[in-house]
Amino acid sequence: DITYDQSVKNVPITWVSGGVKILPTNEKSIRIVEKSYEPIDKDKYAEITLLNETLTIKTRNKPLFNFLGLMTRSTYLEVYLPISTSFSSVRLTGVSGNYSIDELYSDLTQITLTSGNLVYNNSFSSLLSLTMTSGNTVISDAEILSANLKMTSGNLSYDADTINFQSVMTSGNAEIRFGSTNPTSFALSMTSGSAKVHLQGPESFSVKVDKTSGVFNPNFDYLKDNRTYIHGSNGPLYTINMTSGDVDFTLSQP
Repeated sequence: DITYDQSVKNVPITWVSGGVKILPTNEKSIRIVEKSYEPIDKDKYAEITLLNETLTIKTRNKPLFNFLGLMTRSTYLEVYLPISTSFSSVRLTGVSGNYSIDELYSDLTQITLTSGNLVYNNSFSSLLSLTMTSGNTVISDAEILSANLKMTSGNLSYDADTINFQSVMTSGNAEIRFGSTNPTSFALSMTSGSAKVHLQGPESFSVKVDKTSGVFNPNFDYLKDNRTYIHGSNGPLYTINMTSGDVDFTLSQP
C-alpha cells in the first residue's frame, strides 16, 4: 500500500494476470494497493517508479508452473487516481485477468489486452486507443472524443458520446451505441464477425459500403446511390469495408 503526493501526469501500467482496477478518489494523492489471496515474496511485489511526472507500475509476479504442476498465485492491483486531476496519458497493458477503469479523466487512454475482461465506465478521454486480441470489453456511460479500436476476436459493447469512431475487426461481436448524438465520422473495417450499430434519429447521414461478401442491413429509410445508403441530406459520410460478416445499422427515433 503506497501513496504518492507528487505531481503525476502519466500512468503506464503493465500487468500479466490477476487484474487491475483504476478507481477514483477524492483525495489529491495517488494510492496504489497490490493484493494477493496468498502471501508472495517481496521480490515479486510490483515495481513502481516515479520520474518526470510519470508513474510507472510493472508487475514482477509472473505466474509460472513448477515441477509439481502448481502455479504461482496472481496478484491484483488497485490504483486510486484523483478525480480532480486530468491526466495526460494512462496506458494499461494486460495479458489476462479482469481490468476496470472508472471515473478516469485522461487526454490519452491506451489499453492493450491479450485476453481477459475490461470494463471502462463513466470516464472521459480525448483519445481512447483499444487493442484486444480476445476477451470481453464493456464501455459505458463515457465521453470519448475519438475512439480507435482494434479487435481480433471477442465481444465488445460500446456506449459513449463520440465524435470520431474508427474500428478494425478481424472477427468477434460488437454492439455500438453513441449516446445522445451521432458521431461526425465513423469507419468500420471488418474481416468477419458481427456488428450492430445504433444511431440516433432524425439526424442525416450516409453510409458507403464496400464488401467482398457478407450482409449489410440498413434498418432506416434511405435512398441508394451505387454503394452509398443516404438518409436525409447533408449529413456525415460513414464508411464500412467488409470481407465477410454482417453489419446492422439501426436508427432509433427520439
